[in-house]
Amino acid sequence: EPAQHRKMWMGPARGGSKAMAMRAAAQDQSKVGLIESSASSASDPLALLEDLGEDVKASAHSEMMLLRSLLANNKVDPDSFRERTQGAWEMIGVVSALFLTMDRYTEVVECDPEEEWGLNLHVCNTIHPLLAGTATIFAVSSVVTSLILSTQIKFVPDEYLGDWMATLTWSAEFPLMFFILSIISWALDLSWRGVVHYGTFGMVFFGGMVALPGVCIIIFYIRAKSLTNKYLLLSASETITTP
Repeated sequence: EPAQHRKMWMGPARGGSKAMAMRAAAQDQSKVGLIESSASSASDPLALLEDLGEDVKASAHSEMMLLRSLLANNKVDPDSFRERTQGAWEMIGVVSALFLTMDRYTEVVECDPEEEWGLNLHVCNTIHPLLAGTATIFAVSSVVTSLILSTQIKFVPDEYLGDWMATLTWSAEFPLMFFILSIISWALDLSWRGVVHYGTFGMVFFGGMVALPGVCIIIFYIRAKSLTNKYLLLSASETITTP
């Protein structure tokens, strides 16, 4: 009888361990399949282009508007929503202010009249103030709009926080959009000043050492933003189960 009890007790344990082993094997197989698919797509240029196109489509959504849908579904409480959005605006404002100190709008950059620029000398001399001034204006706009939004969200009542954000719509993205435009103008102005100061070397350096990191940063931003939007949409589509 004790042996029978031991057999009855060991039976479910063996069955349970077997089921756990099967689940572990299935998980390992899925991981291997994911790695193989990722490796194959990474080695296929057409697959990379398709992935980039999908990332561009996914990155078109606003993270703050997607986060608002989580607030509407009670997936995010008002305090967490306010903290996240306010933190994003403040970070953008701080970095925009940092780049504002690197703008060189008042610096005189004149093209050498003896060089063959392929442009009118007056037009050549206005490229720097145009780019540097544009970078300065958008950096200031990013700082001011982020300050306004991060300040005003503190006074919005919790029950109307979602309505406030929905009414803003794309205006909530002004700090980020102004920041991106400022960065692009600043990078172009920096490259142009290098061309004016160093001539052919400046052109080669811009084409080989500046453009490549710039493209990589843009692709990385699109990829990170698309993944963020993907999981925000996934969380918004999930239903909360109440016990």
